[in-house]
Formats: sequence, C-alpha cells, structure tokens
Amino acid sequence: AQVADSVEGAFREQGGETAFEYKYDGARVQIHKLGIKVQIFSRRLKDVTQSLPEIVDLTKTGVDVDAAILEGEVVAVDSVGAPIPFQHLMRRFKRVHKVAREADKIPLKLYLFDVLFVNGRTLISLPYVQRRQILEDSVAGIALTSQIVTADVAEAEAFLGAAMAAGQEGLMAKKLDSGYMPGARGKLWLKIK
Repeated sequence: AQVADSVEGAFREQGGETAFEYKYDGARVQIHKLGIKVQIFSRRLKDVTQSLPEIVDLTKTGVDVDAAILEGEVVAVDSVGAPIPFQHLMRRFKRVHKVAREADKIPLKLYLFDVLFVNGRTLISLPYVQRRQILEDSVAGIALTSQIVTADVAEAEAFLGAAMAAGQEGLMAKKLDSGYMPGARGKLWLKIK
C-alpha cells in the first residue's frame, strides 16, 4: 500500500465509498491451511510457523474451510489484550527455542484482513468487498480487522481517531472493487497514519 496524507486524500484517490480498516502495529502474515496442516509465513515469505503455535492452533479451530490462504496481522498484546510495542512481537517472531515460555510472557492476537484462496478456488481477481465477505464466511472465532465502509469524511476521521485511541498505527483505505495484486504497491490500498 502507498501512503495517503489524509482521509480526504484517500477518498480522492479511491473515488468515493471506501473500506477503512484499523492498521495494526504488528506483523503481516500469510497463513496456509490444508486440512489440519497449517503453515505461517512472514511478509517476506519466511516460515514462522514454529514461532507462532497459538496462531497455528487458532487457525485449526477457527477456519471453517478445508483449504485456504489467508492474510492477517499478528499483534503482541498485554494481559488485557491491549497492543504492546512492535519490538515485543519481533522477539516472538524470531524465537525457535522455548517458544511456549515466551508465549506466556508475550501473548499474540491475530486479525485477518484478506483471503486469497479457498477450497481450490483462487480469489485474487475478485473485488475486495467480495473477498472480505468470503473471509467472514470462512472463519469463526478469529477476529477480522475492525472495518467501516463509508463515503463520509467525518465518519472516516472519527474511525481514524478511534484506531489511534486504541493504540493502533492508523487506518488502511481499500478500494472496494480492487483485486489482490501480489508484490505490487499501488493506490488501491492506502495507509493513513
């Protein structure tokens, strides 16, 4: 995603009604599920499955389809579920020994935001709004990114304020009819910090 200077700038770029989602201060992950086998990859496609056992377990119980490729954000949280600084998350991401002990110290929360594949069907060419609905229909018990769909600047600015007050980085603005473009930066998804 490219950076937008403001909510108004995102509306200008995207031409009206837009999906706004919290931009979490975490690490992007891609989750591959086939039956009970789950693999988790970092943004750079490094296998981090071993470091995130609770995300593996959550995927096994919370994804209601046999085969899927999902995208989400993993966030380190405190004992009441509030986000904690990114460097704590990186301690978890890099850990391969004594993972369970570190998991007790630094719990993680997963927020899903996209689905690329379900049960033999590639979804990347579908509009974002359709993928989001398929994502909602494919998971139970896993949080999706907090989202509103609006064409109202004041509503979007209030949502940005709520994201910041919750300790998040800002918002993502996603064009409703956008496909998923692997590895490409563009104006179909915009970051607002």
